[in-house]
Amino acid sequence: MDNRIKELILGYDLCNDYIQISCYNQKTQDMDTICYIGEKMMDRIPAVLCRLYSDRSWVCGYEAWKAVNEHRGVLVENFVDALEPEQSITVDGDIYSGAGLVRIFMQESLKLLTKYYPHWAVGQLTVSVEKLGKNTVEALKALSAEMNFDESRLSVINHVSAYEHYALNQKHELWQHDVGLFDYSHRGMTYYHLAISKKRMPVTVMATTVPLTEYFDGSEIGQMAPPELDRRFLEVVRQVTANKIISTVYLTGEGFEGNWAKISLKNLCHHRKGFIGSNIFSRGACYYSLLAAGLLEEGSFIALNDDVISKTIYIRGSKKREMMNLELVQAGQIWYDVQAEAFFIPDGMDHVTIHLMDYLSKRERSFQIPLQSFGGDEKRPDKTRYFHIQLCFDDASNCRVSLKDMGFGEFYPASDQAAEHVFDIYDETFDDKEVHEPGRLILTDGRQNMVPYYFGLSGIRVYSLEQLCYYIYHHIYTVSTETFGDGLFYWIEKNLGERALVKRLREAKKNGRTLKEMVRLILMSVDYYSKEEIHQLQKTIEEIEMQNPIETRKVEADNYLRYGRPLEALAVYKKVDLMMEDSEDMVTKEFQGNVYHNMGIAFARLANGEAALACFKKAYERNGSEASRDAWLMMLKILGREEEMLQETNRMILSPDILERINQRFKDAEHSFEAQPVSEMLEKMKDIHSESQWDEICPEVLAWLEKEKGEYRGL
Repeated sequence: MDNRIKELILGYDLCNDYIQISCYNQKTQDMDTICYIGEKMMDRIPAVLCRLYSDRSWVCGYEAWKAVNEHRGVLVENFVDALEPEQSITVDGDIYSGAGLVRIFMQESLKLLTKYYPHWAVGQLTVSVEKLGKNTVEALKALSAEMNFDESRLSVINHVSAYEHYALNQKHELWQHDVGLFDYSHRGMTYYHLAISKKRMPVTVMATTVPLTEYFDGSEIGQMAPPELDRRFLEVVRQVTANKIISTVYLTGEGFEGNWAKISLKNLCHHRKGFIGSNIFSRGACYYSLLAAGLLEEGSFIALNDDVISKTIYIRGSKKREMMNLELVQAGQIWYDVQAEAFFIPDGMDHVTIHLMDYLSKRERSFQIPLQSFGGDEKRPDKTRYFHIQLCFDDASNCRVSLKDMGFGEFYPASDQAAEHVFDIYDETFDDKEVHEPGRLILTDGRQNMVPYYFGLSGIRVYSLEQLCYYIYHHIYTVSTETFGDGLFYWIEKNLGERALVKRLREAKKNGRTLKEMVRLILMSVDYYSKEEIHQLQKTIEEIEMQNPIETRKVEADNYLRYGRPLEALAVYKKVDLMMEDSEDMVTKEFQGNVYHNMGIAFARLANGEAALACFKKAYERNGSEASRDAWLMMLKILGREEEMLQETNRMILSPDILERINQRFKDAEHSFEAQPVSEMLEKMKDIHSESQWDEICPEVLAWLEKEKGEYRGL
């Protein structure tokens, strides 16, 4: 006996009064109908439940009827109709949701498969319902968790989609022209017409639904005389098929049982093929499962109906230095299946434009979603906003667009700010003119790399090629050929997956290419900076390379100072000072003053006030700048030498406003310090009078000291 678990491809037609199940038979490559096996085999199973009195367990279908007739339990019905309005149903005093009862029924009814396949699991399951609704879809999707299979293996479609997939998976001669279906049940009669268009590839199928309840509302089944039924149906046939070229007509539903349609069928099948079948929707759902499982060729036709998106939705942006349309939603998708996303960086854009193109008419419309609200008052340079856009649908026409600010690495952390917009894709007020954008959207693949590359000099981490380009472009004075080493190459290859780029970089380094060429390889590898911007940066690199050695070393020292490394900065500034003494004719007085000014800042950050004071004084004597003068006077005040500060102020005949400004800056700094937690900690330390008080505050002091030492060391 074969005990291996067999994954089944299933189609399940769920109606309020009955269900039908079809299963793909891999041996015969056809559909098997799963029947209830009793005194006779029946493929239409009543959609009813019975909760047994004895153990509160459930039985379904014919077994439920049998249990109720034997007074062994309570009958539960009409739970499928309770799905969309989210109604509750009372069962012997207990309240159940319609969704919960539907899932119980489906699990019980699927046990019928065990009689055909003793060891089975869901390979792919498609449920067809009369009409899709959000509550219906959510209720049925929850079935996957209860039956312990992946949600991606469960689809929900409407009857029209099931019929479309059934009809177009038959022999080609049966849908050479249009196809029709009459569905007749106790709910009444409905005609579904499939208009087949072969003018474009893939073939387009457009469904039209015609309610016929004014002729047949279902109450006449089993009550009206067959000749009268035949006469009425003949009238309906002539009405709905007039002026249409139809290859095949299908009839389904219990209303067609009894062989009463004689004259009407003869008329209906004149120059047409006709078939009567009871399981068209479950078989169509099974064909959809085959498609979802990858066992049927995808894209052979586009099936459009009321629950299918008939428009292609896209955004336009730049990728690999070419403008392209990035499709987010393809025409032919069922609305609830849409879970689209994209990532982009605006370049000169304060909005994102959503484009909609009708699949049949090719008419395009568009509307804009503003981006100005993101970031609040924060001013960011261009190309430093990174957005995640997501699209889903509330129903067949209302699309929900979500935008989220993802930040730009450590340069501009994510604000977690989000915005949501809901729009009707069939809104005729949208702009139908050609859109001319002032900038572009830079499209990215959205990969989330969690391992950064760390630049030791600046202490900045980058997580993507775009951020690496931004760092190089805006920190070019800190970049040298040594930057392009094995560590960077390894990170680009292993964490970003850019093997081809690393190969080019290694070859360039091996061949002794210049810094300008190495930078160009990086910047051209991703569509972030334009060719004009890259050319401008290369000119800057050429200017740097033309600087004299003293200027080059000053730039190195300035970078150490900029990134909070005053010790390294002073070491280089002292070398610059010696070089200036030996080559005074190579630099200006202003240049010398700027060097001493920066040395003063470095000493001040190391709390060496006297050395900082001397440097600021020398700086002012050489460059005569207000910044150096004010720094010199401020340092006198910080050191408590206010009388000397006043003497120097009078000697330079400075306006009282200048002295007032310096004093105000000092007061502002004091207030700022007092507002920090460390100020409160220092006040507590002044009041320590016992060892226990010290033990209480010691952890806070040690933590602060470690933080300060870390910053001091540039860690």
